Amino acid sequence: RFYFVIDVMVGLFAVAMIIWGSSLAWGFRNQILPATGISVGLSYLPIPLSGLVFLLFVIEKLAGDFTRGGQDDSFLAAAGAVEE
Repeated sequence: RFYFVIDVMVGLFAVAMIIWGSSLAWGFRNQILPATGISVGLSYLPIPLSGLVFLLFVIEKLAGDFTRGGQDDSFLAAAGAVEE
């Protein structure tokens, strides 16, 4: 149950990264970096993209937890953090 709360909080953080990162990238899309000639918004684009990848990981992890009936510690066991 505790891990579920953590996963949901991480998912909410990922959604915040997508929303505010997109807003940031969109807000600076018209400013051009003089040295490179590319948009400043393009330099902020990794924020929402990484938030999307983060969210997909959380969804995959929660789906695995529900289909296996509990916390999936296989990745922790592979790292030696817990015993299987």
